Amino acid sequence: MIEVLKVIGSAIVAAAVTMLTLVLKRKWEKQDKKDATEQKIDNIAAQLVSINEKVDKLSAELDKEVAKTDLKNRCLQAGLREMLYDRIKYLCRKYIADGKIREEEFKSLNRMWSVYHEDLNGNGYLDGEMEEIKKLEKY
Repeated sequence: MIEVLKVIGSAIVAAAVTMLTLVLKRKWEKQDKKDATEQKIDNIAAQLVSINEKVDKLSAELDKEVAKTDLKNRCLQAGLREMLYDRIKYLCRKYIADGKIREEEFKSLNRMWSVYHEDLNGNGYLDGEMEEIKKLEKY
């Protein structure tokens, strides 16, 4: 009987050890998965930080290029505005001196003045000349 109890006791201990081993193994596997997931999240977060830094750097470089381009465009517009001012003034004086203007030349001059005055924000210095041009005989 003692022998039977020893065998039963040994079986119970062996079963308890096996059960405890399985429970611990399962817990460790879950922890390993959790650790692996946390590591993946940390890696993704680090990649996002790196990407954000690169985007910030590119954005700053783009802002500088836009500022340079904007400055160049303003300079080109100012130059074109001055050239149109000079050309319109010259043509107005010529046609006013002639006392007449061809219809196609009037339309062309009016388009130039419209670009100068409206699109390029030219001043009103040529308004008087353009009023005189409108009064000229058209042929």
